Amino acid sequence: MFKEDEVKKLQALFERFTKTVEFSLYGTEENKFGQKLENLVAEVCRLSDGKCVVVKNAPDSEAPIAPCFKVGLRGQLNIVYGALPTGHQFPPFLKILETLGSAAPSVSGGKDMPDGSRAELLVLISDSCPRCPLVVEAAGMSACTDPAILTCIADVMQFQEFVKEYAIRSVPATVLDREIVLIGAVSADRIMELVRSRGTPKFEMERIGSLIERQNIEEAAGRLGSDAGRAVLLDLLEDVEFSKRLSALVVVEKALEINPDAVRAMVPSLLPMLSHDDARIRGDIADLLGKIGDPQVIPQLEFLTRDPDPDVAEAAADALEELKG
Repeated sequence: MFKEDEVKKLQALFERFTKTVEFSLYGTEENKFGQKLENLVAEVCRLSDGKCVVVKNAPDSEAPIAPCFKVGLRGQLNIVYGALPTGHQFPPFLKILETLGSAAPSVSGGKDMPDGSRAELLVLISDSCPRCPLVVEAAGMSACTDPAILTCIADVMQFQEFVKEYAIRSVPATVLDREIVLIGAVSADRIMELVRSRGTPKFEMERIGSLIERQNIEEAAGRLGSDAGRAVLLDLLEDVEFSKRLSALVVVEKALEINPDAVRAMVPSLLPMLSHDDARIRGDIADLLGKIGDPQVIPQLEFLTRDPDPDVAEAAADALEELKG
């Protein structure tokens, strides 16, 4: 299972262990891949000479993926492997074992949700991806040092359902709380920044941004039903970066189809943007107000037809025509 040099590194590591590292197995009897995971855990335990053990009745009786093995300290098996940590995935696995076997007691720096749920990191990798080990190490070390984080490392070839569910186009892909998808290299600092933002407007902005990135416009539009969702989209509509503003406009126009009342509730917040210093934003908001169709904005749009920027004036005139029609 392990190469000769990997065996030597494991044996040298186990000599420095001051704690017992525990493993638990889930669904490994179901297929050949599960059997490979089970054999790997058995090999690690054999090489450790009792420093690593398999727990038959782990305190946490569920796993977010299967087949898999969990690894951690007693009562805190919060690192889940649905991938074989061999080859170029071996170094981050070794680092995780080193941290678990010799680290001081972990202290939560993350943020539990009001219902007490832990932050869940799902890291989708490929055994041929040279960038994946860096993300695995970042996510794994976050869980090593923080019991409020559950890190799941999954081989994308073995868990194809995630490719469709999260519209994954490349790996590594990191999914936080089954909502925010980050593609490419993600640092431990970035992970902790997101974890600490759970339950805040910043997290909502990240969530909507992720939905837009994955072209899940309808679900992003559904977020307009919440105050936090509306606040995020209002910020995006006022962003000077065209791509962000365009994405927000697409989401709001989609929301007009599925939740028009939520969009109309945004009108009082949209009106001040008609005086924005950026002419592009004034024009975009005028166009949007025409689509929303609230007759109360007619005086403001009529005033905007005299805007010094001809494109803004034209947008206001077109919006008025659409609104009155």
